[in-house]
Amino acid sequence: PWTPEYARALVKEANPGEKEKDVEESVALLLEIRSRICKFQLRPCVRTKYIRAAFQSSKNNSLRLTLDRDITVIDETRITSLDSWCLDDDDVIPFEAIVKLPYGVFEVKGKCNF
Repeated sequence: PWTPEYARALVKEANPGEKEKDVEESVALLLEIRSRICKFQLRPCVRTKYIRAAFQSSKNNSLRLTLDRDITVIDETRITSLDSWCLDDDDVIPFEAIVKLPYGVFEVKGKCNF
């Protein structure tokens, strides 16, 4: 039942206290993403694992820095069970299904007030 009302309820539950304009933008985005997933019959196909260090002020989150390292991508299409869309945690992952990235990712998120 992916109606605008259902999407709005999900967004409000996930973001209590959010401004109404921001809620409506999130609802529209959520419905568009859901529509494309259904239209193109998309399904999860990779799992990404990493170790993250995040830095921000304890007073506000106007600037946030994250550093991801030991990044590993796992091909989830190599499932061994028809009951699951992904590999289970106790499954043996084939060597060729694993890609380890030899670098980290540094991300800066912030709001500029010029």
